[in-house]
Amino acid sequence: MSKPEKIIRDAVHGYIHIDADYCEKIIDTPNFQRLKRLEQTNTRPVYPCAHHDRFIHSLGTYHLGRTAFYSIRENSENELKGKNLHLNWDSLKKSFELACLLHDVGHAPFSHTFEKYYKLEGIGSNSTIQEKLFDDNFIHSENNWGEKELFKKEYKNYPLEVAKPHEIVSALLVLTEYYEVLCNNFFVNPFLIARMILGLTYKEGEDITQERKFYNCFIELLNGKTIDVDKLDYLTRDQWATGHVSRVLDYERLFSSMYIKFESNNFYVCFHKRAINEILSLNEIKKIIGVSMHSHPIVKYDEYVLRHAIEEIAYLIDNTERQDKTVGKIISYSTLKKDEFIEVGRFKFSLVTDDDLIYLLKRHIDESPYAKEWFYRDYKLKALWKTFADYKYFFKDFFDEKDPDIEQQKQNEQQKRKLLSTYRKTIVDKYFERIDPNKEKNYHYHVEDILETEYELQIPDINIFIKDKIVKLNTLRDKYEKERESEKEQQQKTYFLLYFPKDLLAKREEFIEFAKAEVEVLFKQNK
Repeated sequence: MSKPEKIIRDAVHGYIHIDADYCEKIIDTPNFQRLKRLEQTNTRPVYPCAHHDRFIHSLGTYHLGRTAFYSIRENSENELKGKNLHLNWDSLKKSFELACLLHDVGHAPFSHTFEKYYKLEGIGSNSTIQEKLFDDNFIHSENNWGEKELFKKEYKNYPLEVAKPHEIVSALLVLTEYYEVLCNNFFVNPFLIARMILGLTYKEGEDITQERKFYNCFIELLNGKTIDVDKLDYLTRDQWATGHVSRVLDYERLFSSMYIKFESNNFYVCFHKRAINEILSLNEIKKIIGVSMHSHPIVKYDEYVLRHAIEEIAYLIDNTERQDKTVGKIISYSTLKKDEFIEVGRFKFSLVTDDDLIYLLKRHIDESPYAKEWFYRDYKLKALWKTFADYKYFFKDFFDEKDPDIEQQKQNEQQKRKLLSTYRKTIVDKYFERIDPNKEKNYHYHVEDILETEYELQIPDINIFIKDKIVKLNTLRDKYEKERESEKEQQQKTYFLLYFPKDLLAKREEFIEFAKAEVEVLFKQNK
């Protein structure tokens, strides 16, 4: 007799029903409970009420995954059976639910601020987190459903920049710490769950079966390029937590419109045409949250100060290695292994959370100027422009409206923006040398690299079916819309944030004119 479900009340989704075995074997484990001490976002410098964590986000992703799976099965199972496609929905349901639960189990502290340090673990010892995923010393040696060798082969050819470091660490934990319980208690394939977390679809070739093609739909439903249940939860939850509710997303209508279609010997996740408005709303929410919250100039600068504070303190507690490598010991896969303690200087670290880093900051606040700047919120630098619109306005002269050759001017404008982005540090250094030739002021600045946020609304590449014909949503636009979107995308790639000392903000106009003049010189040289 199966155990009853546990019911958890969530402020965003209402009642979440969870299999009692999931609670006992997955949720009530140290690694999963650790997620209660990891804040979901770093937006609190601007939105103080955004105090939600990775734990409830993981439960929310599970809830949406379960709901989406039910809708897709109800909408699609009979149609696929009619095409003699008999698929194991029950086994896949359990794998997908567990992947949704575990997708963030390896997340680093303070949202995405420190996850880059995961990449530093094991450098020089041929055991980086990427390499661990195909190393027999780290993942179990059983030939699980014939999946292990295929996973290793396809992961080796997987572009490493696609999977985020926290996804790699989460997949590692699935294949190590949770491997036995997944196999022996839930009778699922851990390698399929790792694929779902990584977004690693099965590749076309002799190893691809109809069932694996079917699995690809659910791999992309957890970690895809457009709509997935992870994004749906954090977009909805971040709006709720910050109070910045720009659009209400009706995910129930979205899910009720989801189908899996079989066409040209492949499976596709598709949406009925009635969901187009919800898809566009979701896209708009994604843009607004990215611009207004995660890429807000104060949020990005706060992350910069916090990273430097931890690096300063890392050197204080262990000056035998580079600062970033010491941080890479503290924030590492190794500290998440069962009963594992990593010694750094006089400290021991295990299951590292936001709290551990805050303790270090408080312990060494008098020795770290960056720690003091972060705690006192006494920011030394400030952004010269706050938004993408400001940036475009300040450098609007790159486009000469008087020139009748519009197409040539568009090309010139884009070339000048690229030059500004490429030589931005050289230009700033030259400007500082001009205003402080003897370096008496010792000015410093910060450039926030190209941001991932979409600053202009773009139509997603999503399958829509109209009268049983599958079409791409972005093909329903006219040629002019596509050209405009391409221009906006190119502009976004050159966007950056630039932070100056507060006492130089009055010279913003002067610097911008200086930067324009330097770009014009570079433009003529590169013609």
